[in-house]
Amino acid sequence: MAHRTPGLYIGVKMCSSRTRGTESLNNENLLPNWLPFGATAIIRTGDEYYNIFGVWDWTKIPGVTNPAVKVIWPTDTTINNTQATTFCRWCV
Repeated sequence: MAHRTPGLYIGVKMCSSRTRGTESLNNENLLPNWLPFGATAIIRTGDEYYNIFGVWDWTKIPGVTNPAVKVIWPTDTTINNTQATTFCRWCV
């Protein structure tokens, strides 16, 4: 879900039982378990997230209410993270 204007971008990543959330494959993308549960990006200049991933805490993603638990996915299979509910909503 995204809202765009010339000086603003707001994006929210959500999932339900009908959509796929975050995917992990080939030992890559192992930490972002909580991304599809409301992760919000607000961008005005394009530099908001520059060089942040070295200190990024995957248990404190903007917009997500989750336990401060780092989830490491198994590396020997492909995982598609989703949730059981069919309800998914976003308001601007």
